[in-house]
Amino acid sequence: MQSAPLAHVRDLCLALPETTETGRGEDPTFSVRGQTFATGRRVGDRQSVWFKANLDTHRELVTTQPQQFFAPPYVGRHGWLAAWLNEDCDWVQLSELLKDSYRMTAPKPLIDMLADSVTSALPSRDPVGRPA
Repeated sequence: MQSAPLAHVRDLCLALPETTETGRGEDPTFSVRGQTFATGRRVGDRQSVWFKANLDTHRELVTTQPQQFFAPPYVGRHGWLAAWLNEDCDWVQLSELLKDSYRMTAPKPLIDMLADSVTSALPSRDPVGRPA
């Protein structure tokens, strides 16, 4: 069973054009045309989501917000970033980071579709009931 924050990540990712989900429970993987752009991961007793990020964003967030972002083991050195899914999660920021990861992965025709499809699909509230 997925946590409410992970279900919210699922909704955000599946709103992106041609996104597919594999895996179950707390470790889903989100891909576009066979290329992974985000994955849920449990680290100890905490839930996180891992995604691609450009190096500047990666450095900035790991340095300035270490309580929320971290370089995941193994893939962090290859540009992947991770965010804790907790009560401090900024869902607007995370949504943008997931879209950026998608843009780094998807073919250009799908990226062009992104603006039209995502706006209408975004939830209006975060998983703990606060306005998004």
